[in-house]
Amino acid sequence: MGGAIAIRVAAHIEAKEDADTMKRALAAVFVIDVVEGSAMDALPFMEQIVHNRPRQFPDLKSVIRFGIQSGQVRDKRSARVSMPEQVVETADKVTGLKKYVWRTDLLASKAYWEGWFKGLTQAFLDLKVKKMLLLAGADRMDKALTVAQMQGKFGMTVVDDCGHVIQEDQP
Repeated sequence: MGGAIAIRVAAHIEAKEDADTMKRALAAVFVIDVVEGSAMDALPFMEQIVHNRPRQFPDLKSVIRFGIQSGQVRDKRSARVSMPEQVVETADKVTGLKKYVWRTDLLASKAYWEGWFKGLTQAFLDLKVKKMLLLAGADRMDKALTVAQMQGKFGMTVVDDCGHVIQEDQP
């Protein structure tokens, strides 16, 4: 989702006539593994994916193990850093025992999922600044991105042997 936000903010900055200082500050947009086609194709399955995650964990080791076993993060060192930050410690109301629950209720944002990604390819291609796309597989490219990349309209790097969290799996 961060890449979608970066693209939208960059487009907003470029559209502002009175934002000359911001325009000079925006040198390029670097997007990590978000492609409209792949994101839109995945949306029908996202609610079930979220529902299939454990609702709570007894300890942080379980959180880290889930991150690796689910494929969310492939690098064990990285999982030890990022997975604990995705949960918060709380107490079970009935037993009083410590447990860990997800920090963010992903389903609460479901109404916005489509809007985050719809039109993203064109918004990215329309940016006037330099653009770079870092992908976890060339199969994530949609037709418009493939054509634009072949025309040299943006730079692209494909990182193999990693999942969606490229910055963690292949730092």
